[in-house]
Amino acid sequence: MSAGGKQAHRMRNVDNVQNWKDPRAGTRAAAVDQDVAPNPIHYAVYRVTLRAGGDETVRCVLPDQPAPQPGPAMDIWLRRLIASGTNPLAISILVILEVLDANGAIRECALERRRGAVDGPLIGAPARVEFIGPARGVRLYQALSDGRLIEFNDGTANDDPAEPAPNPSTQSDPDQWEGEAQALRALFGPAILLIDRRKPLLFEDRVGLSSIVHLRLPDKRIVACGVGWHGGMPFILVANFPRFAIQPTLPPAAEAQIGEALRRQGLERHELRVDDLGVAVIARVPGTTSLFVLRPDDRGISVTAVTEPKRDDLTDDQRRWLHYSESVEDRTILDLYRNGIDEQRIVVTGDPDGDVWKHVIDADGIEISAAPDNETAAAELYREALLTDSGSDAPQASDDRGPHADMPGPVPPDRLLAKLRAYQQATGCFRAVFDSCAGAKTPKATPSGEALARLSDAAAHASVLGAAMTVGILRDLIRLTRLGMIAADRLTDEIAKAERMLDRELAQLTVVTTVAGDGSADFGPDVEARFPEAVFHMQEIRHCLALRRPTAAVLHAMQIVHAGIAALRPDADTPIGEDWGAWRAAAMRHSSALAVLLDEVRLALRAPTPTKVDKYTEEEAETIVRAVGAFMRRLSPT
Repeated sequence: MSAGGKQAHRMRNVDNVQNWKDPRAGTRAAAVDQDVAPNPIHYAVYRVTLRAGGDETVRCVLPDQPAPQPGPAMDIWLRRLIASGTNPLAISILVILEVLDANGAIRECALERRRGAVDGPLIGAPARVEFIGPARGVRLYQALSDGRLIEFNDGTANDDPAEPAPNPSTQSDPDQWEGEAQALRALFGPAILLIDRRKPLLFEDRVGLSSIVHLRLPDKRIVACGVGWHGGMPFILVANFPRFAIQPTLPPAAEAQIGEALRRQGLERHELRVDDLGVAVIARVPGTTSLFVLRPDDRGISVTAVTEPKRDDLTDDQRRWLHYSESVEDRTILDLYRNGIDEQRIVVTGDPDGDVWKHVIDADGIEISAAPDNETAAAELYREALLTDSGSDAPQASDDRGPHADMPGPVPPDRLLAKLRAYQQATGCFRAVFDSCAGAKTPKATPSGEALARLSDAAAHASVLGAAMTVGILRDLIRLTRLGMIAADRLTDEIAKAERMLDRELAQLTVVTTVAGDGSADFGPDVEARFPEAVFHMQEIRHCLALRRPTAAVLHAMQIVHAGIAALRPDADTPIGEDWGAWRAAAMRHSSALAVLLDEVRLALRAPTPTKVDKYTEEEAETIVRAVGAFMRRLSPT
């Protein structure tokens, strides 16, 4: 049996735990004196993977190959090296035997460090490592001079596996991280996004891992990986590694002080929060909307009120993310704070349906991750507010549209008429708040429900205008009014500031007006239904043509054609080349009429390949878009 066959045979018997985990398994090769074995000069990785459905794959990573190879390539590589005079014991092979669960994460795994062959002698301490899941239940084995394996304890058996490794691999070496990043991109594709990276825990370090990383894939899945090194070759283990090295907790003494402070203040405890100042407890005054942060410090426990989120220290890109979240996605910003990682911010938002999410936003306004946050105090208050607002006694939004009430019905928010309406309605709301406060019995009286309703209306209209700073001011005033923390006379002063801010923001805007196109970018509902992944590009084509950006419109048009060609593949695993000949052959298999329509696209594009886009005039772009539309409609019969 070949070396690859022996390893595959062992994995097929994985259900027989004794057979797979027997420390003597695979040690039939000649015994080697550990002390006289030469230092390795060649490294390779051999991987046998058994998936939940019974599928088994054998792959190897070789130093002279850019991508993983089928298992037999290992034998060819070894024979070539040995034939050239290389000492087999100078060839080090990391053998990975892994069993995956239904989600593709490691259920059981063993790492073996062998010499000369995938079933060659085991050398090292440890020579074999066994573990389950994300480096739990770790067992270490050492090879004796007679070829037998014995389990040994390196002093960590009784340690807490959640403790950091005493001498973890450094994370500051840029060359090491670049090598790890290349390995991750090779496995998952180039469009991955790094969420976080940390040093290994104690048992993760014993397995041989140098980094624990969490990635966001293009399909939005979060994948946890352990990255290790065999010589100069990185290897990746996919398992359910925890995001943080140590889950946030408070020391026992601080816990006791927090409990006493909660009792003394009459507060109801909620979640632990980790921000740039450390770990804190969020608490609530029962039956009210008041939240507090309880945080241990040098003087004991500090108690501070949770106020409206501050936005003045955000980057411009982060402000744009908030504005988009509020105005387009209709989310409510419930909380905003630093997480202690560079310029990242934690943003807690509420959906109109009551779900609450915690987002991590980097300095460039990129959403690194999003996770449900429905068990927090902010989520509880948000859902209570939604129930209150939907009740019959809730303040109703004003329908007063002033002298323009006879204008045409609803229009899209990006049209000039919608902007004009929004400005007129926002200023009308400001006047209504002034009038309401002026009619208060005393200057220090609490603003009425009518004032609160008009503040909410003004914030909605300012969102349509893209006035993010004005919206922030108004939301602060709405919160203070709901909490009864602002008097009528102060509210009039703050409304005057909001109105001036709105004027300043609008004075900085450049308005571009566009007219409707000739319909060339209208692909029709059948195409949109058949190719939902291309709808974004269809929409962008309309924008590009309207804004007189013809070359950009052609780039989006070719992405749409690419989606159509991809649908002509015989199966999902069959690639189609990036040349006109391959594309035309795929179209011809569908119908000769489709091939003719593709020729129209090619002639209009006048490019040697589908991906080689030139410069185009507006007339040329419209011709290409029309040709693409005809091609896609042929693929999407009614």
